[in-house]
Amino acid sequence: ARQNAVRLGAPVDFVVADLFEPLAGPFSIVATNLPYIPETVVEGLQAEVRDYEPRVALVGGPDGLDVYRRFFDDLPRVLARDGRVLCECGFTQADALERVAGERGFRCTDRLDDLQGIPRTIVFGF
Repeated sequence: ARQNAVRLGAPVDFVVADLFEPLAGPFSIVATNLPYIPETVVEGLQAEVRDYEPRVALVGGPDGLDVYRRFFDDLPRVLARDGRVLCECGFTQADALERVAGERGFRCTDRLDDLQGIPRTIVFGF
């Protein structure tokens, strides 16, 4: 990522963190690809993913949404009132992710489909 930022001349700061822990915000846009794969389906993933990606980057608990619950719990602290957050999710998780976000005061403002017409990126705001 650093090499790409330098190559593109992008002014990017990189921070190693546990979600928003060291950050203050407010941020207008937050884009995320958090671990969202349920524990029960990891062994059925393609070998190039299952065998070479760190589990912590893939697995999001029993239903795949544990990290998103923590994310949305802390998001109000760092997201600007008119800000938006883009979240990638598994191909069957859009409705469940909307419920998780909705329980924490966020509303879906858009769903973006993948090339197969499956909602894979959900946009939220307050």
